[in-house]
Amino acid sequence: PANAARYTQKRYNFPSGSFRVLHYKKGGPVIHQIVMETEILVLQGSVELIPLYGVKGPTAKVSAGDALFLPGGVLKNPNPTEDTILLLAQVEFAKVGAKSSIVYGKDVKEAETVQWVQDGKEMTARNADEAKAAPANAARYSVKRYVGDGNSIRYVTMKKGKTNNGVTTGRDVIIYVPKGRMTRVEGNHTFEMVAGDAVREKLGNPGHWVVHEDGTVFIATDAPMLPGNFGPAMAALGGMMK
Repeated sequence: PANAARYTQKRYNFPSGSFRVLHYKKGGPVIHQIVMETEILVLQGSVELIPLYGVKGPTAKVSAGDALFLPGGVLKNPNPTEDTILLLAQVEFAKVGAKSSIVYGKDVKEAETVQWVQDGKEMTARNADEAKAAPANAARYSVKRYVGDGNSIRYVTMKKGKTNNGVTTGRDVIIYVPKGRMTRVEGNHTFEMVAGDAVREKLGNPGHWVVHEDGTVFIATDAPMLPGNFGPAMAALGGMMK
């Protein structure tokens, strides 16, 4: 019918998880049903979460900068006044039977993370006292961490330059780039990333980022489903997604 919800979708599939970016134009209704464990970050606009029919669950309004960790529910906005953009991640949770939760952006504190390599050892500082030991050329970036029950979404803002040197990821991570431009070097693979691209950091692979624009942003979440068993690192380029 004329009042049906219409949106475009980009899907980024990796062996250990996937991202979807849903884009609803203003003026038309937003309706999206969640039927499996999903992490959601509202990138633009606002929606109301209501439970699935016959299923108990939270009801709440969420806006840009808010995150949801859901086994199911319906997202609605009958009269959006701006475009609505939702980032959905489908990955395994580290905790069996994880509970649904909503994390509001206003409650998430932004913290600086500092990384460097010292005597062959990877060093990470997440508070001011630990950061005192960091060299002048250490990578520094800010992180907003949305913590759910069994996983988290990290919203990372980076400055221009090389972010680290050979840091080895301790788990599979999938990453979406909504803003900026950077290069991911992982083992023998190099991926040039721009806004709209996504990449997988593979468990056990050393690698680093080279950021080409101040204010570059990436959004990351753990993807622990069968981590590290599917060959080399992979990138999903936005220009190739439909």
